[in-house]
Amino acid sequence: MKNDGKYIYAVSGKKIVVVDAYPAEDMKILSEIELNESASEIFINDDKLIVFGGYQYGGENSILVYDVFDRKNPELEKEIKLDGYYVDSRMIGDYVYVVSSKYINAENPEPPIFVVGGIEKAVQPEDVYYFDYLDYSYTFTSVSALNIKNGELESKTYLLGSSGTIYVSEDNIYLTYTKQMEYKTKFEQQVEEVYIPLLPASEKTKIREIMDSGKNIWEKSSEIQKIVYD
Repeated sequence: MKNDGKYIYAVSGKKIVVVDAYPAEDMKILSEIELNESASEIFINDDKLIVFGGYQYGGENSILVYDVFDRKNPELEKEIKLDGYYVDSRMIGDYVYVVSSKYINAENPEPPIFVVGGIEKAVQPEDVYYFDYLDYSYTFTSVSALNIKNGELESKTYLLGSSGTIYVSEDNIYLTYTKQMEYKTKFEQQVEEVYIPLLPASEKTKIREIMDSGKNIWEKSSEIQKIVYD
């Protein structure tokens, strides 16, 4: 739900209800916008209503821009298709930023395709920026900026780990994800940084002996976990 001080724009299933909410005693529904898909998020900027449609984990999502100068008769002004699933979005000034991700088929990786006004714009492989850092769950992550005033879309695509939470300041977008660690490394850190400092001296000796043995990491883990549990 969003409001601009006089009108309320409420998502209800596959439609958006525009309500004249001021003064409260005269509140009434002015119009309803029927959608072909569920709305993930909406923004209102003067006489522009921006709708993010589709499903968060689906294969295609959309940005719909409506002209709501006449709140009784909203008109669809622009439609943009995003190849991938919707992650999150923000509005700063006259720009709406959206982060979308497309899972990668390791056997046939295909960068995303954007459809703007019915015209396809395929991201070229050489235009995908990547970081020289090994990851375990690669996705094509696109950060797109829509100029609300002129409808122009700029987008950059990155090869990243799967990102689910974003933070935004006025100048930067921060993509976060869970760092994956090898179990052996994680367990060794757990022993050194948690178990050893906390356990009695006699138990520390037992754990040191287990860690120095020739047993595999799973056997070491099982025996040490029993000591901790006891």
